Amino acid sequence: MLGEPVHHTILAIDVEGFTRRPRRDVDRLRMRGELYRLLEQVLARAGLRREDFRSEDRGDGVLVLLNAEVPKTRVLPWLVLRLAAELNRYNRTAPAATRLRVRAVVHAGEVASDAYGHAGKDLNLAFRLLDSDLLRGYLANA
Repeated sequence: MLGEPVHHTILAIDVEGFTRRPRRDVDRLRMRGELYRLLEQVLARAGLRREDFRSEDRGDGVLVLLNAEVPKTRVLPWLVLRLAAELNRYNRTAPAATRLRVRAVVHAGEVASDAYGHAGKDLNLAFRLLDSDLLRGYLANA
């Protein structure tokens, strides 16, 4: 049976230039591992327990769905700012090939789930925003 849509705060993160050369698969694995470590750390520092959210791997990024009960004030600005600070700290000492630069989008809306994953127009919009030329252009000039 298909799940009924449920309200979530949607956090979508994409690693910029993940497949860019001269990165190797071992570099990509290190980057993914570090992104997950930092994300778990900032979620915990924001006071979120594992049962407060679901995360799903996107290869070169992560989808995090926070339960409706989680106040959005924990996500913005604390979670995003803490993640940015931790990424900066990591990048200061990381080899060039494994430095992380990410695009992130925070949205909220209805998400339906089934055995294969998640779907919904609000989720689609979050990923369209994440991949938008406007966001890419802004970050290219930042």
